[in-house]
Amino acid sequence: MTACTNNGGKARRVVTAALVGVLSVGAVPAIALAQGGEISTLAIDWSTDAEITSATDGKGATAGTKDVTFELGSGKYLVPTAIDGVALDDSYTLTYFANEDGADTPDDGVLVGLKDGASYKAPGVSEFKYNLATGLTAEQAAAYFSGSLTDSFGTKVVVKEDVYKVTVTKIGETGSVSANFRLAEESEETVITAKGNFYYDGANKAGDIHFYKEDGTDAGRPRGWKNAAGANIDGTSEVIDAGTYYAVFTDCEVKVEILPVDLSTATLVIGDLASVPTAASLPSMIEINGTDMSAAVEVSSIVGASKLDFGPNTVTIAPKDGQKDSNIKGSATVSFTVYATKVADAVRYGRDDVTDRTVNLYLEDGDSFDASKIKVEGTLGGQSVSYSGDQLEVTYVKVNDDGTKTAVEASELSNPGTYEVTTRVEPFKDFATNKWCGGSVKFTVKVNATSLDANKTAGFYFDGELAGSGTAVLYDGTDQLDKLEVVVKNADGDTMAEGTDYDLKVTKDDKAVEDAVDYGIYKVVIEPKTFKFDNDESDYTFTLNVKQVSVKLADQEDVAYTGSAITPVATYYVYDVDGNPVLDDDGKQVQAELPAEMYNVVTIRNGKDKVVPEIVDADTYEVTVALSDAAKSNYVLSDGTFELTVKEYGHFADVDPTQWYAGPVEKAYELEYVNGVGGTNLYAPMATITRSEVACILYNMAAGYGISDNDFHFTEDSGYITGFSDVDGHSWYARAVAWADAMGVVNGYADGTFGVSRTITREEFACMLANYAKAMNKFEASDGSALAALPDADKVSDWAKEAVAWAVENGIMGNNGYASPSATITRAEVAAMAVNFQPEKLPSAEKLPSAER
Repeated sequence: MTACTNNGGKARRVVTAALVGVLSVGAVPAIALAQGGEISTLAIDWSTDAEITSATDGKGATAGTKDVTFELGSGKYLVPTAIDGVALDDSYTLTYFANEDGADTPDDGVLVGLKDGASYKAPGVSEFKYNLATGLTAEQAAAYFSGSLTDSFGTKVVVKEDVYKVTVTKIGETGSVSANFRLAEESEETVITAKGNFYYDGANKAGDIHFYKEDGTDAGRPRGWKNAAGANIDGTSEVIDAGTYYAVFTDCEVKVEILPVDLSTATLVIGDLASVPTAASLPSMIEINGTDMSAAVEVSSIVGASKLDFGPNTVTIAPKDGQKDSNIKGSATVSFTVYATKVADAVRYGRDDVTDRTVNLYLEDGDSFDASKIKVEGTLGGQSVSYSGDQLEVTYVKVNDDGTKTAVEASELSNPGTYEVTTRVEPFKDFATNKWCGGSVKFTVKVNATSLDANKTAGFYFDGELAGSGTAVLYDGTDQLDKLEVVVKNADGDTMAEGTDYDLKVTKDDKAVEDAVDYGIYKVVIEPKTFKFDNDESDYTFTLNVKQVSVKLADQEDVAYTGSAITPVATYYVYDVDGNPVLDDDGKQVQAELPAEMYNVVTIRNGKDKVVPEIVDADTYEVTVALSDAAKSNYVLSDGTFELTVKEYGHFADVDPTQWYAGPVEKAYELEYVNGVGGTNLYAPMATITRSEVACILYNMAAGYGISDNDFHFTEDSGYITGFSDVDGHSWYARAVAWADAMGVVNGYADGTFGVSRTITREEFACMLANYAKAMNKFEASDGSALAALPDADKVSDWAKEAVAWAVENGIMGNNGYASPSATITRAEVAAMAVNFQPEKLPSAEKLPSAER
């Protein structure tokens, strides 16, 4: 659907403007009407014109109080919060109605999708029967508009695009106040750009303004014009005076504001005169911004004199009475000289006579404008005379692309463009005749840019690689322009400088921007200053497409029951810019956590399909979320529901299900990494752990990896041969120690012992786990930055730094903000670190027997 926004108060008018001069473009501004008198804070008189004076959008944000439009599916709706300044409380009732019969006012007393006598459920509300007489309560409306309301058969009630009404009543009183609001799909925006001169100059602007579509094609002429009051006018003859106008197109209206001329900032030019003018005739000799506006201005005073005369004159120019503060503002002084003898007949630039001619300068050849080459020639007393340097006053005016003119300094002539140069002989009195002498001569300078082939000289590099004319990236919250490098070279292969030889213009939706963070299509255009491209704009334009992140929520891992409310965390599957799943080293799709500020939890349903306010009890929950307003531009939600299971772990009798380690210990047990102490149902989570027990846990994690039974030396008499004097070959840990030593995961001491009963520290276990990761080809050294960020990083022993840095960077340890390297590790911490590193069993062709005590 294409729509003009802000049309009739139902949507927004969106237009853009690129202009030389000033154009004000946008929606008709809202007018704040001051309400006279003091608002009563006592009782509301429902029989008078009581009004809703404040409201929200149902999600806590302030909203308008009537004729408000919300996006369909956003869960927003109008919630009045005050009547005539009196805040609403529990003594007021909100009732919602829909426009089922298509009438302008929804007064059917029934919401679309709800039927009389049907049974419905809403979050925090017990099952209820819908009553035509009373409508929905505010609590029930919240469920309805969020799309979470279901009937007794579990079918969700569909929220339609429509006009709705909310009515406020007070319990025990008669009378009510109502307001309408609309739910509508977001409309496509018709974007039209107006270009042209938007200052008053006495000419018909309807013929000067050109309109372009978003893709740069001509939008054609408008179907008509309106004035500021919205009345139709004849655009061919009435778009002249300063003011606000609207060009009417099929899909939208483009606001065009013609601004009055401010004489105090305008460029006024008058040449020296050969005869004394009258004050009334002088305005016709003055150019204002390059245009004759003699009909709108007059000489208001002659500065320092009673009349105009030969010699220097200064006058004040002001708007005529009929034009003051409407088309012309302010005033300005302009000086000129009336001379009796003209001594300026011709002007030379170097050796060339350039009077009323054009001097072409070519930046490609190294040409540059040199004011010292200007010489004015004429005759005085029958003799040839010439003037240069301080004898001349030289002024420069740039001729803009739209025909307007701008006064500039001489330095501007180093840039490509067309310039008018006026050379004026400083007026003087001739000694012989005592008459004023002077005069001026004009010539044109055209500074021609170097001609370059854009395909050969301009290159766009993105993220270090040649990117051609464009690329696509996923939104990640960073400025993508930081990855863009532009290289422009001249014919000799020398690199040209940004800011000196060219500028970069970045636009989004035809509006200039400084960064490329949010979703959208950005255009980066090279704008030459000292050269020009032979090719069209497409050859020196880079298109950067920042794509939305597709959010498909993933079911969560089980969490432990704690007796307290658990905040659900939304994670989603990661896809690359082409929509392909991003896989980790194990071939599983990578998941990322959706920032909390990017979504709101809409509903939580327990295993009985009952909506609950929070997650506490052990159960499986279905959580439905909606993107927040902050996320909607950069994320798109393809699946907004995920499951989360709360488990009350209880395999081990001594593991408190409310402690942080309950989940990891239970997980380690399910994965068969750990067992109970001595074959019991006790785990001793806070007890220390020995080297022999660690060898068993790592052996269990390996799941048969690396060594078969043939690699172990075993005899009936001696059991497993480990070579360690303190290892009984028939002990419950002997096979695990033999495996650990053979794999290089845990080694013995120089005295020939393994240290089966020795306890270990956290950094020692990190080293053992790192050795295990290396044996499994899962180890990648860390740069140490994650460890360095911890306050006790300097407490890590030198021999353990590589392993601890790896463990911290990979989230295996240090998740509470400390490494605690020298602390004796507990059995609970070992289970947690084991699960953090290897959260799933390894596949194994030949499962080794579990090491048990």
